[in-house]
Amino acid sequence: MSDELEQRFRQAFRRQAGGVAVITYFDAARRPCGVTATAVASVSATPPRLLVCLNRASRSRDDIVHAGHFGVNVLALPQREIADHCSRPGGDKGLHPAWLLADAAPRATPVLGAALVHCECAVGPIYEVETHSIVIGRVEDIWLGAFDEPLVYFDGTYSTLDRSPEKSLQAMWDAFESAYWNL
Repeated sequence: MSDELEQRFRQAFRRQAGGVAVITYFDAARRPCGVTATAVASVSATPPRLLVCLNRASRSRDDIVHAGHFGVNVLALPQREIADHCSRPGGDKGLHPAWLLADAAPRATPVLGAALVHCECAVGPIYEVETHSIVIGRVEDIWLGAFDEPLVYFDGTYSTLDRSPEKSLQAMWDAFESAYWNL
């Protein structure tokens, strides 16, 4: 494939808006970790199966396969900071305790407390395709969070659906204010 075609391919799929998910897992030291992914899709409702695409060169991919379980957390608009943190290539993927659901129920994967949804999955078949692994998740449990505006990724930027303009403006203001005070 030519470099030009690869560039246009990337540009083409930047134009497809998608929900943002953080794939959570416990690393070898049992630290809660996460990696941001937009390549997540349902496969089957009977039985419940989903897929995630993970870069084969990433440390997260190997940690997830080794752990045998992963969680798919569909992010809400206020969780942009988590998406940014978990998307840094080569960066620390450890999750801040404040981001996690604070309940005593033991789980196979960390749950992001403000997520719209958390699907707990066992690692199923893995298909190696070029630079990525398609990991099929056997859904073992689903946690539904509070209903909120989704975090959406489009053309290299985070956004949301414009169902509640006031809420969107407040979230943008909060992000601006946070960035300003962290300079």
